[in-house]
Amino acid sequence: MTDRTSSSHTSPCWDDGLRSSLDPQRTTDRDVRCPATHPLDVFPLGASIPGGYRVLERVGSGGMSVVYRGWDASLDRPVAIRVARSDRRQGGWRARFVQESRRAATIRHPNVSEVLHLGYVGDVPFVVMDLAEGGDLRQWIHTEGTMPNLDDAFPILRGLCHGLQAIHDAKLVHRDIKPENVLLSERGTPMIADFGLCWDLTKPPELLPNDIEGTPAYLAPEVITNSVLWELAPRIDIYALGIIAFELLTGSLPFSSQPRARYGLLQAHVYETPASPSSINPSLGFAFDRLFGQVLAKSALMRFASPLEFLLALENARTRHAPKTIRPARERRFWEPTLAK
Repeated sequence: MTDRTSSSHTSPCWDDGLRSSLDPQRTTDRDVRCPATHPLDVFPLGASIPGGYRVLERVGSGGMSVVYRGWDASLDRPVAIRVARSDRRQGGWRARFVQESRRAATIRHPNVSEVLHLGYVGDVPFVVMDLAEGGDLRQWIHTEGTMPNLDDAFPILRGLCHGLQAIHDAKLVHRDIKPENVLLSERGTPMIADFGLCWDLTKPPELLPNDIEGTPAYLAPEVITNSVLWELAPRIDIYALGIIAFELLTGSLPFSSQPRARYGLLQAHVYETPASPSSINPSLGFAFDRLFGQVLAKSALMRFASPLEFLLALENARTRHAPKTIRPARERRFWEPTLAK
């Protein structure tokens, strides 16, 4: 998750109820670098919260929640603490937050960030998760530069596909697959995190939301046009996964090498043909062009049916892309005839 702080904010948004529920004692740890008066801070830094956790620093924020680095005093280890943003608490937000956290906790997979604890500060729920010490995938992309190495990118893609498959097998649609929501362990293992926008496929809504929720660069066309078919909803995630794969293999987004305004980017998803990856990274073959044409299809019906099906296509394209080994010519024995040319 990336921090989307706006410098125009000058006052904190802590709830009065939260203030009275938290231990106000500040910590002196040098790890605390974020100011306690930041407008996105829900918990004062240094506060102790129920369950034996202490809030150390804000490490990021998304469209729905704020994530802190925390400390688990009982197990003596760092953790991540996620809480809904104060400016996103409308309608039945509390019930949704708890329900989504409980659904995410049912997933046990090495490529999905594990939910360790669900607690409350006053009437505000928070979730404790594994803390990824390797940063997020956005940081990895920036480090790799404009032309990532195939051998480095494929293990991440493989883990992402398996993690997303586990999420879909649990009858969930993540709806916010993006590099900022892919955390990396110290060994580079990718873990999908932040279920703040997820849908529970076992409970279809009477009406789908009219608002466009998610990150514009990774939104499927049917989300933008409000034409999602419930039975094909998981392919929203597969489209976003395809864009991440495109980034990992080319260092660019599929619709433009230049930053776009929100409206222009949304229009591109709906109407424009994505660039072919081989036009950006000439080392990629036409097999990659074909599979990206499918995973980024405008119609959800035309996309891959599952993350593992997409992974199989990636592996096949990589096999075709691998240079063939040319065996050295064997010397002709004196008794063998010379073949006519």
